[in-house]
Amino acid sequence: MYEEIKKAIGRDPWINTINFSKDAFFSTLYRINQESNDFGVYWLFGHKMQTKKDFYNVFSASLQFPDYFNDNWDSFEECMFDLEWLKYKSRVIGIVESDKILTQETYCEREIFFDVLKSIISNYNSSFREISKKSTFFNIFLQCESLSMGEQIFPRIIL
Repeated sequence: MYEEIKKAIGRDPWINTINFSKDAFFSTLYRINQESNDFGVYWLFGHKMQTKKDFYNVFSASLQFPDYFNDNWDSFEECMFDLEWLKYKSRVIGIVESDKILTQETYCEREIFFDVLKSIISNYNSSFREISKKSTFFNIFLQCESLSMGEQIFPRIIL
C-alpha cells in the first residue's frame, strides 16, 4: 500500500479511493508524513464526521480554518481552496473510514460534499499550479474497507 499511495501523490487522479484496512492506511499516511519535507499530510476520521456539524468541526480543527469560517458549504469550499495558513502549499489529505462521512445526513448532503470536494481539487490543481508556476498539488485519499463499498459510496468521485 505504501508504494501505491506514494506513487499517486502529486499525480492525477487527485482523488483516490483506497480499499485497505484503516490501520494499514493510517500507518501508511503516518510513514509518508514522517518522510515528507515538501508537502503536508493531514488525516481525518470519517466516523467523527457523521453529522454536518461534526463534519465542519473536524475539517475546521484539522486544517486550522480561520475564525471567519461558517458552517456552510460555501464557506467550506472557500477555506478548502485557500488553506494559505498551512505550512505547505502541496497537500495530501487522507480520510480514514470515509464511508462513514455524513451517514446521519441525507444522501443529498453526501453528494454535495463530494461535488464540492471534486470542485476544490480540480480547481486547485489547475488554477493554483498555473498561477504559482510551481509544482504544487492537492491529493485526497478516501479509505474504505472494500472496493465494492467504495464504488457504491463514491461512484462519481473518481477523477
